[in-house]
Amino acid sequence: MPINKVDRKELKEMLIGILSQSATFKMLSKDNEVNPCRITFDGMEFYIYIKNLSPAYFKNPDVWRIQLPIRADFNQLKETDIPFIVLGYDDKNKVFTTWNPYWVKQRLNAAESVSLYSRLSLQQITQETQQLQKLNLSNDGEVVAFPITKLGYYLVNIKQFFPEMTDYVAMGSKKRTEANAAYRCLCNSKNIADFAHYLSLRGFKDITINGYCRVIKKLILDGYFSRNRKIFLACDSLSEYPNVLKTFFSVPEVSELNVNWHYAFSASLKIYIQYLLELNNLNDDVEEIPVDEPQVDDTPTSEVSTAPTTPTDKNIDWEAIFTDSNGKLTRIANPQLIKLLSPVLNTEYRKLPAAYNIINDFYGNRYNTTMQLKDWNKLLNQIDWTNPYYTFPTDSPKEISKGLLKVITSDGKVFKEKNSADTLVNIIRYIGAEKIRELNINVCSANMIISEDNINPKYSAATKHVEKNFYVNTNINTSRKVQILKEISKKLHLNLTITKE
Repeated sequence: MPINKVDRKELKEMLIGILSQSATFKMLSKDNEVNPCRITFDGMEFYIYIKNLSPAYFKNPDVWRIQLPIRADFNQLKETDIPFIVLGYDDKNKVFTTWNPYWVKQRLNAAESVSLYSRLSLQQITQETQQLQKLNLSNDGEVVAFPITKLGYYLVNIKQFFPEMTDYVAMGSKKRTEANAAYRCLCNSKNIADFAHYLSLRGFKDITINGYCRVIKKLILDGYFSRNRKIFLACDSLSEYPNVLKTFFSVPEVSELNVNWHYAFSASLKIYIQYLLELNNLNDDVEEIPVDEPQVDDTPTSEVSTAPTTPTDKNIDWEAIFTDSNGKLTRIANPQLIKLLSPVLNTEYRKLPAAYNIINDFYGNRYNTTMQLKDWNKLLNQIDWTNPYYTFPTDSPKEISKGLLKVITSDGKVFKEKNSADTLVNIIRYIGAEKIRELNINVCSANMIISEDNINPKYSAATKHVEKNFYVNTNINTSRKVQILKEISKKLHLNLTITKE
């Protein structure tokens, strides 16, 4: 079906022409900035991205869509609280279609090409009635269509069409900021790579790790959290999430999905919540959620990875071991990353651009300020594909049983607080933060002991004051805390007794 595609500059001019009829409209973007452009309207600020709708070329000709590419500026935009309005334009019917702003922002850069679907029949009905129309597209989310002349009306009343813009806080909560942050954390797809590393440290099989990460990604990107957000938004914080899992899995669409996948969704989400609690240093405040690792066939056959098995070493922070004092990675040793890189590098014709994308997805912003392209290229060239995995000496640290951290000094003083983070802080305060800072022990690609000016906002919740201007990053699990304290004890000749009880 031939369609008329309007130039993007003309689309922006059309947008300005429609909205400038209101005195409340102001364009904040520069003239040469088209997609997205930033505006204020009726006292609210928006990003607006316009693109021509076109047939999806499926068997069903009624399915239309727009596609969003990967863009670096989308990553910055996702971190803002400004609504991201995507408008699909049908020139023949003079209609806009749009989607849940929060859901759309969540999907930005999630794949090389993100599709947002509409229906031609919906666009035609909208043109005929000249009224706003809303359609539920199941896993494709909800789509709203309206005549282009009603764009201003839509922006003013957007909260009526997508209520999560108002209930994106816990209902009746006295801790709205914490509740808000908890839900954002739940739905942040950037967690998935670190979640895989967490599962590896806990000794899960590679095939299970792949399945669990695929499940969480599906819950996030296919809108299961978003459509059932009120269940989670009724919680004041992440620490209450274990209490609502039963309610979430009683929702018919979630229950059906879970049964069809042999309960892999409930198993995956339980341990994902446990991971989020540890990530935010809340694991000591909540009883650990019991999780039994399912067998390989507990995920649909079509979803099971056939990638070669990689070694699984528990409680190993690969990046901490192979990151130097300047924050540069000195070796690609993480088995999960090596497995991801193998298909594009362990081949006759290496696909370096694909390898760089894999690294970027795996580490996110972790090494943005310390590693350049030439540094990554050097590490990629160093991988020996006949034996790519690093093997620790036989005296490498063994897995330590679960429990609270306990430290006894040589003079008999006992440190054991209600949570391991406080125990770590107190023993560091006892030894002296400045002494430990000189050891340059690496946590999250930086010295564990930092000044107030160097606190990473990402780990601010887990960064505790020790003494003077010194702070300690406690964003590590208890087993890693034990390893670090043993290292401190050895280097400073303290003869500490360190256990987990």
